[in-house]
Amino acid sequence: MKADAPLADPTVPIPNTFQAVNAFDIDDFALSNLAHVLWVPKSCLHQWGQVFWTITGKLLEAICSDGPFRHRRIETAARLYLGMPQILLRNPGRGQERSAKIIERRLI
Repeated sequence: MKADAPLADPTVPIPNTFQAVNAFDIDDFALSNLAHVLWVPKSCLHQWGQVFWTITGKLLEAICSDGPFRHRRIETAARLYLGMPQILLRNPGRGQERSAKIIERRLI
């Protein structure tokens, strides 16, 4: 699934919404070249659970939906689901305590 042409244009600002992920090809999310943490810091478990629940809920909602924009909703939700580790759990490489604080800020 290719990126949205208007969002892929570098002169157009990417919106601060769930649809922002549509600016990127789905393959960009499926194959990550980033280092990810292998754990969710204990201080972030509640926030991670909320974010995971929201994104997974959007994916299930899109799959169960119908109508003319069903495939579009599925594409957006799949990008969000696949992109969770890259967007939220990238390893900042700043030591365990500092990295936990950075991840916590991403989840807020």
